[in-house]
Amino acid sequence: MKPRFGWDHRSWFGQFVDVGAGAIGVALFGLALTTLVLPRSDARIASGGPAVPILGANVGDVSSSADLPALTAALKREVKDLPWTRALRRRAGDPTRSESLFFPVNGIAEAFALCARLAKLPPACAPDIASSVELEQMDGAPVNETALSRLGIAPYNPPQVRSRLAATANRPRPA
Repeated sequence: MKPRFGWDHRSWFGQFVDVGAGAIGVALFGLALTTLVLPRSDARIASGGPAVPILGANVGDVSSSADLPALTAALKREVKDLPWTRALRRRAGDPTRSESLFFPVNGIAEAFALCARLAKLPPACAPDIASSVELEQMDGAPVNETALSRLGIAPYNPPQVRSRLAATANRPRPA
């Protein structure tokens, strides 16, 4: 092999330089990767961790945050015994989307029952699954698993449905 930069790869010095340059290259790659990933991880931790799916009833769609208190006051007047301690604000991701009230529940039957109580009122109500990233408490605090546990709400975990084929595949075979 032809000598490059004053040394040959057959000498100990040349091999040492090659190994050292390779190690420095790997270290620089790791540093660049950490620099790119770390701010995203820090932002996720600051927002309360990873997004959590929450089952609930989505009530009303208003065009701005200023209309949300009016909707809340109208619902408090019209419907008694709504779970206001658990009410959350579903904020819009962009200015073209509307905001709404979100009542988290622990089961789909509870979400349908809540919407049935609101069926005769003008704001639309529908059971929905929202991400904790879209939600905030009425005082503006973020929603995370700790806040949900204080409200008595478990993150939504859809039931796993086993197919008949999977159930018969695990069945013990006759001897």
